[in-house]
Amino acid sequence: MRIAVAVAAFALVFASVPAAEAMAADPFTIDAIVSQTGTAAFLGQAETKTLGILEDMINREGGINGRPVHFAISDDASNPATSVQLFNQIMTHKPAAIIGTGFTATCNAIQPLVREHGPVMYCFSPSMNPVPGGYGFAGLVATNYLSHIMLRYFNDRGWHRIALINSTDASGTEFMGAITEALQRPENHGFTLVASERFNVSDVSVAGQMAKIKASSPDVLITWTVGAFPTLLHGIADSGLTMPVAACNCNMVPAQLSQAASFMPKELYFPGPRPIVEGAVSKGPVRDAQSVFFSAMKANGLTRPDVAYILAWDPALLIVDAFRHVGPNATADQLRDYLEHLHGFAGINGLYDFRDNLNRGIGENNAMMTKWDPERGTFVAVSKAGGHIK
Repeated sequence: MRIAVAVAAFALVFASVPAAEAMAADPFTIDAIVSQTGTAAFLGQAETKTLGILEDMINREGGINGRPVHFAISDDASNPATSVQLFNQIMTHKPAAIIGTGFTATCNAIQPLVREHGPVMYCFSPSMNPVPGGYGFAGLVATNYLSHIMLRYFNDRGWHRIALINSTDASGTEFMGAITEALQRPENHGFTLVASERFNVSDVSVAGQMAKIKASSPDVLITWTVGAFPTLLHGIADSGLTMPVAACNCNMVPAQLSQAASFMPKELYFPGPRPIVEGAVSKGPVRDAQSVFFSAMKANGLTRPDVAYILAWDPALLIVDAFRHVGPNATADQLRDYLEHLHGFAGINGLYDFRDNLNRGIGENNAMMTKWDPERGTFVAVSKAGGHIK
């Protein structure tokens, strides 16, 4: 049985480790595919900065077996075809692992290519559904779990008439499947989906869809999209909808939400990862891991890092941890075997146990419902972990 506690290892970054000792050997390169431009650039640019912060942090405490780590980042421009092209280029030097990409469509494009023979791919998006026992791994809490968390919270609030609008891309389609499955569960028989609308991320207006939603008189509206959230917020405001709104946690970006202050819903909720609410975890190894994260971010001028900075953190550290234990010459099979048996790894999103949550490591109790507080410019926890009201 393998137990790895990340905090003790990575907290050493703030201790005095001789730099020359860590940098004596040749660099150890880990390839990363990130959407630095295109639709998902608001995620990819933050992920790029996160990987830079991690690279410095990891190397200050010894790298991988004395070799400094270098994250070699390639930009897929938020395009699945480009992701595949970059993956094929990277495969010419036969890596045992890659990290990224940053969102559902690009991760889904690469996962079939690694399914049977590797390398290990640690996708940053929670919406990719990794094949159990395969070489693909996914970050954060799965989208189907997020739908369960939302429904628990809605039920506790007495919101049973649900309207939904989601984009036609991979992220929106994934959520549509997740919420449909969740609503069919016996414990959710009291809910009614009174309206279900879709839109294209390139659409400049959703007025028609919002008119239909308004006519259905829902208790709560769920919106789900990556990159086109402002379009939805404009549509909600223009149609005069006043009910509570829940949205994809990928949009938990304070800068983006602050820009939408003039057309923001009165109540805006997100099923969010616990690190986004600083202090949501009060003690223990996960809290220690979060303290390292917030300290590293603050040292780089990020006093309130949003969800985009969280996405790459744990996946990158988990891959580094695997190489540290198995060795820099590890094969994809050895890395996959190490991760599959890993438990007790304290990350910022929770205590990872890949035996219970295959190819992901964390589950429903690693997220909670949060509410956007525009006056404070931050997110406030409104539920316990798992979604029930406090």
